[in-house]
Formats: sequence, structure tokens, C-alpha cells
Amino acid sequence: MWSPLKTDRIWLENIHISLAPISEADCAEQYDISVGVDIRKRSDALSFMICLTMELTPSADAHCRYSEISIKTAGIFQLPEDTPEDFVRAVVPMNCLVILHGFARGVVAQITGLNQGGPVLLPTVNFVEALQQGKKSIKSYSDSET
Repeated sequence: MWSPLKTDRIWLENIHISLAPISEADCAEQYDISVGVDIRKRSDALSFMICLTMELTPSADAHCRYSEISIKTAGIFQLPEDTPEDFVRAVVPMNCLVILHGFARGVVAQITGLNQGGPVLLPTVNFVEALQQGKKSIKSYSDSET
């Protein structure tokens, strides 16, 4: 089935990657991850600005190549005005977050791939759980914010 969800634009808002001090120990590459989501809707259209923030820090007692990886991506997503409300709830924000996650994963892999040990791939995220834990509300936004 064709989806009427249109990705208007996606951008990288912020990225920070810090190499850990050089260690002779084997790298375990075990990171704790925190996920932040910000959802905004234009008041005059079915247009949504979704921001996804992901932060990775080494798990306790893990020897990792990076002491921190954080990335914030954002996108504008639109649906036709005649889209049924139940379809909007089914698609936004879940599909938007999956698109942003794929973008963030590619950016981090490309940047870290140049370092010794190869690329870091952002782990998969259960966005249903992340949204439930965050109990996100939808705020409004205007064109001046994009």
C-alpha cells in the first residue's frame, strides 16, 4: 500500500563524538543508550516536526572506543489534509522516527567508519517503548522554527 506520508526535509541538528582514551584492553563496545523525542504539529496543516536525540555512553565496566556519541536529527513530515485521524495516529510519529533513526545511523556509521575498529552502528530502538516511557505530548510549531 502506498503511504501518503511525505518527508519534506531531514537535517542533522547536532552531533558529538568523543574518542575514549587509548586502552590496551579489548573493546567491548557495550553502550547504554538514551533516546529523546520531540513532536510538534503545525496548527494549520497536517505537518509535523519530529526531533530524535540519541546518546550512547559506555556501559559500566565496558572498554569502548568512544566515550560519548550523541546525535540529534530532525525532520518535517506531511500528510494530506484529508487523511483520516486514525491513520495519522498510526503513522506519526512511529514511521517518522524510523526514518530519522536510519538517517542518524548512516551518519554515525560514516563518521566513525574512518577510525580504527570500523564503524559504530546505532542499535535498533523500540520506539513504542521509548514513546510510552516519555509520554510525549504534541506541541505546535511554526515555519520560523524550521
